[in-house]
Amino acid sequence: MMIEEHSTRTIAVAQTPQEAVEMFFQAMKRKDADSMRNVCDSGCAFVRTFFSESGLPKCTTMGLIEFTNRLVTLPPDATIEEPISDVEVRQRDNLAHIWCQYKVLINGNFSHSGVDSFQLRNDAENGWVIVNCCDTTDRGPAQIVSDQ
Repeated sequence: MMIEEHSTRTIAVAQTPQEAVEMFFQAMKRKDADSMRNVCDSGCAFVRTFFSESGLPKCTTMGLIEFTNRLVTLPPDATIEEPISDVEVRQRDNLAHIWCQYKVLINGNFSHSGVDSFQLRNDAENGWVIVNCCDTTDRGPAQIVSDQ
C-alpha cells in the first residue's frame, strides 16, 4: 500500500488488485464509507445474483454511494465482517479479476455466503481500484468458505 497526499487528506493507494479488495473489506469492517469509496471507481456497480423462490435467475444492482450508505447506517454497535477465501487473481496489464468465496458475519453471526467476483483497473494516479463487484448469495451453512 502506498500513501498519497490529496489536498487536505491522505489516501491509501492499492499497489495490487488483491490489496484493493483487502482495503475495501477492512474499510467495510470499520464502516468507513470514504475509505471504501477511495478504493472504488466512482461508477462502481454492485450486482447481486440469486434465484427467485420459483427458481428463476434474478439480480439487483446498486451504485457505490447506495452500497456504502447502507453499511454506514447500521447501528453504531453493529459489526460486519466479510472474510474471503480461495482467492483467485487473474491480471493482464492494467486489468484484473478476483474470484473468491466469502461469508458475511453480522455481530459475529453468520448471515450469508457465496462467491464475489471483482473487476479492477489500474492507473498511475489511483492505483488499483474496483470497477464492479458481482456476487452470488447462498443462505444456510457457510460450508463452502474455508476458515483461515
